Amino acid sequence: MSRALPARITHSVTLGMGLLLAAAAAAQSDVPATTIAGTLMDGSTNLPIAGGKVVFQRLEKGNVLTGPRLFDIDPAKADAGGNAVRLATLTDAVGKFRFRVSGKCTFALFSDAPGYVRVDHVHHDNTYELDSESGKSGIVIRLTPQLTISGRVTDSETKQPVRGIAVVPNQFHVTSTGRVLFPSGNAATTDDSGTFRLSGLAPGEYYLEVRPPLGAKIQEAKPVACFRNLVQKSYTATWYPGVERSQDAVPLRLVDGSALDHLDIRIRKRKTASIRGRVLSAEDLGQADIFLGLSGVTSEVAGSSFRLIAGGKVKAGTQFQVDGLAPGMYFLTANTAAEQRRDMKSATLTLEVGDENQDHLDLRLRNGVHLRGRVQLKGRQESNEEFSLPVENMQVHLSPLVHAAFITESPVGVDSKTGAFDVEGAIPDRYRLLLFNAPAGYKIAETEYNGTLCANGILTIDPNANFHQLRIKLAPATSSLTITAADGTRPAVAATVLLVPDAVDDQAFYTALQQATTDRDGRVTIGQLLPGAYRVFAYTNGSAWASDPYLKQRVLAGHKVQLAENEAATLDLRPHKLN
Repeated sequence: MSRALPARITHSVTLGMGLLLAAAAAAQSDVPATTIAGTLMDGSTNLPIAGGKVVFQRLEKGNVLTGPRLFDIDPAKADAGGNAVRLATLTDAVGKFRFRVSGKCTFALFSDAPGYVRVDHVHHDNTYELDSESGKSGIVIRLTPQLTISGRVTDSETKQPVRGIAVVPNQFHVTSTGRVLFPSGNAATTDDSGTFRLSGLAPGEYYLEVRPPLGAKIQEAKPVACFRNLVQKSYTATWYPGVERSQDAVPLRLVDGSALDHLDIRIRKRKTASIRGRVLSAEDLGQADIFLGLSGVTSEVAGSSFRLIAGGKVKAGTQFQVDGLAPGMYFLTANTAAEQRRDMKSATLTLEVGDENQDHLDLRLRNGVHLRGRVQLKGRQESNEEFSLPVENMQVHLSPLVHAAFITESPVGVDSKTGAFDVEGAIPDRYRLLLFNAPAGYKIAETEYNGTLCANGILTIDPNANFHQLRIKLAPATSSLTITAADGTRPAVAATVLLVPDAVDDQAFYTALQQATTDRDGRVTIGQLLPGAYRVFAYTNGSAWASDPYLKQRVLAGHKVQLAENEAATLDLRPHKLN
């Protein structure tokens, strides 16, 4: 079915142009386009924001783009999207935005406007489900006015300004690996006088990290006498007001309309280590490039975060070197380029770095594994020929949780008739299993890897296993819970509601955690829940709840709710306010 030509096309359009437009329309999917519409507003005043940029992005297509590059897209074609993965538009004089897209999908909306904190990452509050028949309207996106932090970085011994050092604002975030400090907002680099200015910050508590810029190069090693005894000093990560451990850092609190100026941060050089090693292969790789990545681990009380701090290319068998490493835990990953994922070879090495140089760190490349899988209905024995709920475009995605996170696994298609799928060349690692475009009303109830249940869809691929079999079992997720949060007689607006299965495995708590935000009436509905027992807890407005060191304990001791199949339950609660 073709779309009608827009009414604004005048009679002056030539016949040739009309034929071209008609052909383009006919080439689109037969699925009719539906509308996604909403309003961009100031989160403090609730006034509309005109001229702001809103970006639509499908999430089930793979290759999800995040960060500032999201907004490098022409906003002129929001009405001609069809099945496009990414679209952009500008809000009108009253803050309204609108997209026309085709087909059922899961999508995220990102937003940016001068003077406001940019929303450029996927999270619960900007993710939506689109029913291709009814569309999605009434979406309200609230942006936060920007706040600033500025100051000066000096060497504690020489008293001289430190130029070219990065100052990074961090906040506590809940991730699949725990409650960890993570960069929040744009970093700054000190100038010749050691001064910096952080802008685009939202209200909340920040932990400032001062460190060399990321992106160091891993290079071929140069001949050095007595490498193991070679001593060097470098600036390493320091936390405000001048401590080496994030656990000892002092938070800086920003409130609406505030700015923190004239901070004095003193850092010092300390002894750092270098590492050397080779990438080896049982096969002759000739002059093929080996891609290396070094990830650092920042450990917190309630979790760990990972970041790529160095990368580069070497030849197989050639010695490489990385300098300036502070004591800590690191993951070194190597992989070959390949047109097909099944042909890629990879290796990982975990290393504990102290104040001594390390040599002879060999990574041995090996092929990925072939993971065979099937999507089934829980409680039913599926035949090998037919899947009980045939659907189109269902995809399985293995999302890396630890050190291979920068080698992405692309989603793979599920056979719509049999429910079978294959993951070629999967890197042995720890993953969270995601399923895109599942049958309407169904969610993952159980996951089995080689016959063993995987709590909350977390699986570890064993490189030494003789086979790799994955079973994904679906069940109807037709229950819902409506929470009304109130502080006395007043509704708790923008309160954060957290929900987890009551019997959640301690290691999978943060992966299973669901978040929702109450509306102006203090109410929110969490839908598509499987039958079972849940724990529910709420915090007052803002994102400070993620910094609560007792978050896990509070949620697991929260209100217990038992949901039956197809039940629409309700719960009244009073949100917790952090001091």
